[in-house]
Amino acid sequence: MEASLKLVTYSSIVCLIFSGNTFAVSSGPSLDQLHRESVIFAADRHPSDRQLERLTDRVRRMKQQFPEDAVSHYWNGVIIDRSREPGKEGDAERAFQTALTATSASVPETLSDVRSRAAVMLGLIKLGQGKASEAKTLAEEAIRINPLSRTAYQLFVDASFQANALDEAERMLKGAMDRDSHASGELLDLYFGLLLQEGKRETLQKAVEQRLLADPTSAAANYFSAFLMLQDDPKSAAAERRFVVASLNGGRQQESFIRSQDYLSRRVLDRLMSSPNPDAEWAWVADMIARYEIGERRGLPADFSELSSVLDAAKCLAATDEESALLKDHLVASLELFSGRPEAAKPLWENVASKWPGFVPALCRLAEVTEAEGAEPARKRAKELWIKAEAIEPENPLVRDHLRFGVEVTSTPDGVRIDKLDPLSPASDAGLASGDTIVKINRTNLTLLKPIERLRLVRLFTGGDITYKTKGGELLTSDVPLLLLD
Repeated sequence: MEASLKLVTYSSIVCLIFSGNTFAVSSGPSLDQLHRESVIFAADRHPSDRQLERLTDRVRRMKQQFPEDAVSHYWNGVIIDRSREPGKEGDAERAFQTALTATSASVPETLSDVRSRAAVMLGLIKLGQGKASEAKTLAEEAIRINPLSRTAYQLFVDASFQANALDEAERMLKGAMDRDSHASGELLDLYFGLLLQEGKRETLQKAVEQRLLADPTSAAANYFSAFLMLQDDPKSAAAERRFVVASLNGGRQQESFIRSQDYLSRRVLDRLMSSPNPDAEWAWVADMIARYEIGERRGLPADFSELSSVLDAAKCLAATDEESALLKDHLVASLELFSGRPEAAKPLWENVASKWPGFVPALCRLAEVTEAEGAEPARKRAKELWIKAEAIEPENPLVRDHLRFGVEVTSTPDGVRIDKLDPLSPASDAGLASGDTIVKINRTNLTLLKPIERLRLVRLFTGGDITYKTKGGELLTSDVPLLLLD
């Protein structure tokens, strides 16, 4: 495993539409357009000149509309820094410094987030100039503003590495772990990776075991536990299953999730190149389910003939202990759900949830199938399951998908009724209100879908046209901007 000790530049620039699970409030067309352009710009490693021109124009307008605004100064600094134009380095520094010291933002909820990001970008510039001490100071300021900023901790590690003081970085990260028992998976990845880089295997082993005791489904802890197992036994079956758990629980941008997926994909290739073996079967089934989940998020139907083969393979997986048996139940239940049989999946997830109550993917899927039953007791229990899952692992992709649109809904014969919504959510911005019923998403008529499919379509909605019927019976259509959460 390669240690993550290289400079992180533009990969740290992400969409500012959201801050955690809090939705930012729009302040008008100019800000909406700035956000849209910044999403495209930040997501593209090689943006076109036209993209740069559009974002530059939005930032210029925002600076005119809000001269003291942190958001516009931050993105102005990003544009200058990204352009690499000779002689403009000082301008980028000044823009980030202005954003860092700003006391107002056109979207108040984003002020601390923008200031933290500005400190990180300024620190990266200082680090590039060989000023490790100044970079560390800026990293500490970013952490003070946002104690869970992964990029701020990464900057501190990079600066400590440049200053040959990794012990300081280790103490800083361990302090963050000790202060927050639910520290994000990305911070855990950084801390565990640093221990590995320093060759502190015993310390790493102990830290991983402690995290697994506190959270058996932690993607970071499962990944590094599997990594250590493979060092002792390259054919470890237990390591295989830990990679599967990590791949089911990690955030889509989390290093341990990505590396677990890579490992499982390699095992799939091994399976295709040689005779099947029990360990490779686990890897193949988990990899196929990951593919189906990606397709589910994109609204792509699964190949039912292929699903049948994968389901047969899952049912034949060799389970050698209770944990692997429960993991097998979860995989089989997932495939039953993708095959359109939630009634077959539910008892399996009930079993997993009762015997492995901290396994968040099973809690989320059980909540999903229970919620689709529609009756009040089922909806109440589903809500309790979602709350429990969020409390255990708020960064889990299934939990984040549930929170994406900011609504609590019920499937009805007419579509999906909104029972409650966050006033700062994209749903509220789109004009929806409690009591409204969503009848169509883009070109899909919800009345033609099964209840669980209707709810899933709303939960995974990422922008476009949404048609709904108000409590007064009026039929309206709203255009919802691109929604990004992972």
